[in-house]
Amino acid sequence: MIRDDSIADSEAPESERCQNSFLCYTDSVFYGECFMANLTLSLDDGLLQKSREAALREHTSVNALVREYLVRYVDAKSRRLEALDTLDALAGRSASASSEAWTRDTLHERKAD
Repeated sequence: MIRDDSIADSEAPESERCQNSFLCYTDSVFYGECFMANLTLSLDDGLLQKSREAALREHTSVNALVREYLVRYVDAKSRRLEALDTLDALAGRSASASSEAWTRDTLHERKAD
């Protein structure tokens, strides 16, 4: 359990415990032909209602929306990291180097022909 405050559950009133604590429980379940994690999370009631409405408009489920979001998030992060690795490798192979620190003036300096 991840908590926003340091009050123990037994010391806080029930309404405050629900407001200040977040539950994340995972378990593997067999779904179709593979194992998938079963995730329980807590959401703001308004957000959940808007998510249900969006899922209904898109003829899908909130579960599918969350799964699709997580897939896109992880893929985008992986692509960014791969791009940075490629850029680092390219910079490492580059023969250009500068012996002194760059300044704004030297970067914009025009050489005369």
